[in-house]
Amino acid sequence: AAVDAWAARRLARMPRRPALVIAVSGAATRTLAVARDRDVRTALVVDRPWLRQLNADLDRAAAAQPGDALLRRFRAPRAAIVRQEHERALADHVVVRGRYAAEVCTSDGVALDRLVALPAPAPAVATAVSAGAVVALAGGATARAGLDVALRLLAAQPDLRLRLRPVDGVELPELVRSAQIEVWSSARGITDGVLAVIAPAWCESYPP
Repeated sequence: AAVDAWAARRLARMPRRPALVIAVSGAATRTLAVARDRDVRTALVVDRPWLRQLNADLDRAAAAQPGDALLRRFRAPRAAIVRQEHERALADHVVVRGRYAAEVCTSDGVALDRLVALPAPAPAVATAVSAGAVVALAGGATARAGLDVALRLLAAQPDLRLRLRPVDGVELPELVRSAQIEVWSSARGITDGVLAVIAPAWCESYPP
């Protein structure tokens, strides 16, 4: 909200009208409104999940997996959903990542001439690693921190070892009971001697 307010003020004071304003989802409502008042073309970059669809997906997953507490616990707040949909209504173009996000938008009424899908990145190429090489998972060992992606990496690289840290109150799944996995009680020293730190989180980043 602070970034949005700052950008809107700056845009309103610009002596020249810019050709295009690009704003990111969650920080665009005021900026897009000012741009519309000034008759400036706009593009909204939806660089996080479409929250209303995310909640619906989680509801379906929770119904299919009633024993999974995480699926019941997390839902995007209504205010964030309203903000995101207001932004989409204000923008001239909607920029999304990937085919799934594009399908969500078109099924929700976004016209194809407003939609811009960024090209998918080239698939990662797995290369052989020396036996016993260790990688550390950034953040705690949870699904939202990318634990499932890390475990798939281990399956594809039998000579690799994964170092991870449990999160208080979250039990490690049975999948991590493997000779390839080193469980550390804290973040202290977890990156010592590792080949790489991997951060496949889908909704968080861990600068420390």
